[in-house]
Amino acid sequence: MEYLRFKKSLVEGLVYISGAKNIALALVSSALLIKGRVVLNNVPNIKDISIMLDIAKLLNVDVNFNYKTNRLILDSTNIRYSSIPFSLISQFRASYYFIPILLSLKDDFTFSFPGGCSFQERPIDLHLKAFSLLGINYDIDGSLIHFSKNKLHPSKIIFSKKSVGATINAILLAIQIPGTTILINPSLDVEVLEVIDFFKKANGLIYIENEKIYIDGINKLKEEEYEVKPDRIEMGTFSLIGASLGRILILNFQYELLKPLLDLFDYLNVNYQYDDYLLVEKSFIDRPVKLILSSEPNIHTDLGPLVCSFLLRNNKISIIEDIVYPKRNSYVFELIKMGAKIRIINDKIIIFPHSILHPDILKGSDLRGTMSLVLAGLISNEDFLLEGYNYLSRGYENIIQKLNDINIDVRKVDQ
Repeated sequence: MEYLRFKKSLVEGLVYISGAKNIALALVSSALLIKGRVVLNNVPNIKDISIMLDIAKLLNVDVNFNYKTNRLILDSTNIRYSSIPFSLISQFRASYYFIPILLSLKDDFTFSFPGGCSFQERPIDLHLKAFSLLGINYDIDGSLIHFSKNKLHPSKIIFSKKSVGATINAILLAIQIPGTTILINPSLDVEVLEVIDFFKKANGLIYIENEKIYIDGINKLKEEEYEVKPDRIEMGTFSLIGASLGRILILNFQYELLKPLLDLFDYLNVNYQYDDYLLVEKSFIDRPVKLILSSEPNIHTDLGPLVCSFLLRNNKISIIEDIVYPKRNSYVFELIKMGAKIRIINDKIIIFPHSILHPDILKGSDLRGTMSLVLAGLISNEDFLLEGYNYLSRGYENIIQKLNDINIDVRKVDQ
């Protein structure tokens, strides 16, 4: 079995933040609605992107990805319908972005429920409701969904809760439909804002007013070139490693993308300074913490597992509540096995001070949870083995090299 072997290390160095995984996935699918050439810069070379491009190739899209420069060229001039194998759909959750693309190519087809990290059941009911309001019929048969067009029409869609994926999927379908669609209570996270900006630059009529999104569909979208923003979750990951373990200089940094985490750093008196970079240093933590994880203006749910490991060093009690994925806690049981003083009560994670950690062999079961185990293992200042590199490679570009760059001794081994 393949493991990552970590040796206790003195953490110090610099890291360059890659393009945002979740933005890039949404923009690749958006680009497929433009019948022509689209250039995306700063696209991370990670497993989820690789699978998405494999699917694009099945749809007869011309794909040219320069892995060294992170420049992706997509040409959808000759795009055509093709059935997408479950083996690809099941590997990542963002495969649902292909549903509006396939609806632009075929009146009816069958799609399987998307895959991805299995930390909890994550339904796509908000997506399906939006599709239905825009004129799509669907029938669910076990793990399969059959879609068929009725008569596409604009609509007013009221989301019962904010969802990045459902908001983007509603945009991807509505931009194909004549007339004005209005999204009420949409997510306005950075991934959604980037999709909106992308379509506006491509000649789409889409705007935000009073926290509602207005989409005037059926405009002829033009070819364009677009830059993917840096990944705020990767930014946060290395910030938390620095604040826990040493001194890290983070390049390709954007303050507004990390502000909720930096607000927590301010409260905890973490040592950092920033300009067009972020310098974070190991800091003593001694204040009670109560966090709600969701999306802006709160700390993003995907940073929750890492924040949990970071707060193991706190000398006061910390409480974390994830209101997006309250059952995302499999990593907590691995932390407890290490010796972490943590309890889960009513889906709240309660972290007590003075944990003594002994990692030995750790088993990751999802992307962010696995990285939280890396951080906790490093905090222990002991050698350890980690199972779960396949999860890390889904969301972090060149993760072993980047950890090496900050003086963390890690390499792949067979055990």
